[in-house]
Amino acid sequence: MFIAVGFETTAPTTSVALLQTLPRNFSILCSHRLIPPALRWLFGASTRIRGPIDGFLLPGHVCTIIGLRPFEEFPIPQVVAGFEPNDVLYGLYLIAKQIVNGEHKVENAYPRVVHYEGNVKAQELMQRTFDVVDVEWRGFPCHQSVRLRDKARV
Repeated sequence: MFIAVGFETTAPTTSVALLQTLPRNFSILCSHRLIPPALRWLFGASTRIRGPIDGFLLPGHVCTIIGLRPFEEFPIPQVVAGFEPNDVLYGLYLIAKQIVNGEHKVENAYPRVVHYEGNVKAQELMQRTFDVVDVEWRGFPCHQSVRLRDKARV
């Protein structure tokens, strides 16, 4: 039993496993989730909860796989940052700068790892092996996640 959990960062590994010749007694419990739908819900819910969200500090590890394009739909300041203290501080600085300047765009403060298009090969693997479905998840009423394709091994 392979328990496949995580976001876009761990899903390509599951895809690689699915495309191998596996033993008949090998099973996958898939629980991968997608970040952009969660942000979409948060962005829409922000006005219903406590007021607007001023910006998103985007996860560098997810953006390494999916790139920047999926976040362009949100009309608020967004910055991709790494995980070291200086990366996080620089990302927060860039968000604050966008707010002060009245801008809303997706900036990449983690160019040593994240590229605009992301990891195209990993994206292709996920498209071959997963379908996107809606499920309830951690208080989100309906959240897109991935489900194994019926014939993922083919």
